[in-house]
Amino acid sequence: MMLLACAVHDLMKGFDYSGNTLYTDRYYSSPKLFFTLGKIGIGCCGIVQNNRKEFPRVLKTGKSTKNKGKYDYRSNSRSYGLV
Repeated sequence: MMLLACAVHDLMKGFDYSGNTLYTDRYYSSPKLFFTLGKIGIGCCGIVQNNRKEFPRVLKTGKSTKNKGKYDYRSNSRSYGLV
């Protein structure tokens, strides 16, 4: 995990399984952090830049103005991704 993600994870210790949700900006957001916190019962919401190393390939889209205003999503039992 990146240094910032580790710092956020450390700050959230003690909130395990509390039902809280962490809202982050794109500087602190990463899919790996969201999955890690999700495993200990902390919900996460934030914008993740698609150029992050651990960004899922299935969510990556090309930069096209044809699709402007359109969206797609992917989900599993723990998370949702809106593209």
